[in-house]
Amino acid sequence: RKSDSPVLDGHLLGVSAAVEPVPRLADPIGKKRVRPLQAFPGLRLGIGLQDNPDIPVRPADAVAALDKALTLQPQNPTALLYRGLALADSGKREAALKDFERVLDLDPYSLFALHNKALVLIAMKRNGDAQKAAETLLRIEPNYVPALQNLAFLLNEKKEYAAASAALDKALRFEPNNADLWLARGQALAQLERYDEALKAYEKAIALKPGTADIHINVINLMMEQERLQDALSWCDKAIAVQPEAQAALLLRANILLHMRRRSEEHTSELQSHLNLVCRLL
Repeated sequence: RKSDSPVLDGHLLGVSAAVEPVPRLADPIGKKRVRPLQAFPGLRLGIGLQDNPDIPVRPADAVAALDKALTLQPQNPTALLYRGLALADSGKREAALKDFERVLDLDPYSLFALHNKALVLIAMKRNGDAQKAAETLLRIEPNYVPALQNLAFLLNEKKEYAAASAALDKALRFEPNNADLWLARGQALAQLERYDEALKAYEKAIALKPGTADIHINVINLMMEQERLQDALSWCDKAIAVQPEAQAALLLRANILLHMRRRSEEHTSELQSHLNLVCRLL
């Protein structure tokens, strides 16, 4: 039996790591879509706002409204799921986890409760339990891309880079234009020292998401790991062209010039000029 839980969209938890856990919910295959309720950021609730669905609601107000709803229908899985999202947005992760687990007691096939449970557990640094939740979800829906990406993040944390790469390869079969998946794949391949493949993955991510210098930083580090300093410098310039005040790229460029200075005095004036620029921007 597949879940009848509603589809939710919204940024959840935003945990930062080498391979990012998925900060969103997506439509499972074959599900009928309903009007989304967004949770992170800009929580929106239908309760009491049916005529104004775009009015943002503060998490504390959302929790209060859902508490009231649950006094009337204490076993309502939708209200429990929404309250769990609001509690997580308020930083009350233990309480959020309890709500997601109550949903799963009522509906063990709820993809959304399992997905959000895994994200809360990741935020709580309970990666072993988070992996169990992700794997349970994938037994229900093996091709669920957000769970595959979260599994890759958890495997990466365990330094199981080959398994992480395999999970990302599977996810990319379903979302080949997902820049975050290509970035994560590049990071896993870099850890495996499969540098050429990692570079291709990063370049694909940049092509799909050209407006940020963040992905370029991964390429710069990749070049530096191989001591390809001139290539690293070129990628710094590309990153700065995209975002002229990208601090990470500016600092990396200074670091590269320091390395190059040790090898050749011809870069001394360029280094001094660049350090002056960094000082002005910082």
